Amino acid sequence: MQDIQNILSNKKRIKLIVIFYHLLFSLFTLYYTINFHHESDAERIFRMANNADNWSSLWGLGTVFNSFLIYPLIKIGFNYVMLTILFSLISLKGYLVYVDLFFETNTHKTKNQLLLLLLLLALPSYHYWTSFIGKDVIVFYLMAIVLSGVIKKKYITIPFILAALLVLLIRPYLLIILMFAYSISFLFNSRFTANKKIKYFIIFTAFVLLCIPVLKKFLRIDNFNLESIKEGYQNIIVYSQNNGDSSIDLQNSNYLERMFLVLFRPFFYDFKTLLHFLASIENLTVWVILSKVLFKIRSTDLTTLKKVIFPVIVSVSLVAFYSIYMYNLGLASRMRVMFMPYIIFSLFWIIEENKKIT
Repeated sequence: MQDIQNILSNKKRIKLIVIFYHLLFSLFTLYYTINFHHESDAERIFRMANNADNWSSLWGLGTVFNSFLIYPLIKIGFNYVMLTILFSLISLKGYLVYVDLFFETNTHKTKNQLLLLLLLLALPSYHYWTSFIGKDVIVFYLMAIVLSGVIKKKYITIPFILAALLVLLIRPYLLIILMFAYSISFLFNSRFTANKKIKYFIIFTAFVLLCIPVLKKFLRIDNFNLESIKEGYQNIIVYSQNNGDSSIDLQNSNYLERMFLVLFRPFFYDFKTLLHFLASIENLTVWVILSKVLFKIRSTDLTTLKKVIFPVIVSVSLVAFYSIYMYNLGLASRMRVMFMPYIIFSLFWIIEENKKIT
């Protein structure tokens, strides 16, 4: 155990291990998708860009924006393999941003903090889902940039502004959640006057209003009303029934069941393939480690929650949102690459603040 702690306490050594580990998974993912997993999202994104008549025809939100991004690269000679490697390097950069952030903000490096760091960096499914051509890779990297920028209070930087803009184009609802979380943390910050908080609230409200047309286009609804929401939800139910072999029955599942799905499934009672079984072992490991760390945190530690309110609000909001409509085991696993690092960093910093107090 002491040897593992020594390794995890050395930033350069960790970075080298993460680089090797992630690239190894990237090669496995590339081999698997080419030989066994045809018609994947990555292949559809590549094919859409490769077959497009012109660049402007690919302009849009969500998945189609990925094709828009890679179109110029295809035109200068990038093939599917080269783009997969490029996207793997982008997600690798996200992991390295998280490693840097851990060492810059955690001075004590307790056993529980190092255990959480190992959890973040070693989970196989996270490396798997961030090795494809697709928006999950880009969002994983952007979420790392946003968390680093907020914690370091570096908002007016080119990487941070570009990250926010790309999040808006890839997943508009995510940027609204990020802005909402920052608004809450801003309101709880005693360093700012009431006037500054009012001004920020006005700016945030204006921003949300400007985002509504983008969000409506992304969700493919004409109006934000109860009828449109019901119709959209019904469409998700129909889609989930007709697509994929790992879908769940939305109509016969309750909110808490879907929340468990978002956080920890597939679980052992779900598995139909070897990959499902391996994912179940991973999810059990996550459950055990998170439970262990949470039980170690005393109730008095939660008074430090306002100091970590941004990642807490983001992760809670995303879990709550995805639990409304989550219908697929694979999709649930993919979504975790966005919010699980925020949960882990929330725990990092709660432990760190508690150590400062004691």
